[in-house]
Amino acid sequence: MRITRIDLAGQNGALAILQRKLGSPTVTASLLTPEENIELSAKADDRNALLALATCVQTVLDGGRGTTGVIREYFRAIEQMAD
Repeated sequence: MRITRIDLAGQNGALAILQRKLGSPTVTASLLTPEENIELSAKADDRNALLALATCVQTVLDGGRGTTGVIREYFRAIEQMAD
């Protein structure tokens, strides 16, 4: 079993679609806010890049940078699609 997509909703109306297509070397985050849409990606085998992606997702969904513990929760979700 592989997780290929996770949808997350923020309290500020923002949405994040986290996705990794089968065979793709990257995890992609589509961040949708009332003001803009942002596409970010990170290599699935690069832990630091995935942590940076988690930080961006957390910041957009929560409306500001959270604590390390909060960012780690997002990282754990993204990590399910990693190598």
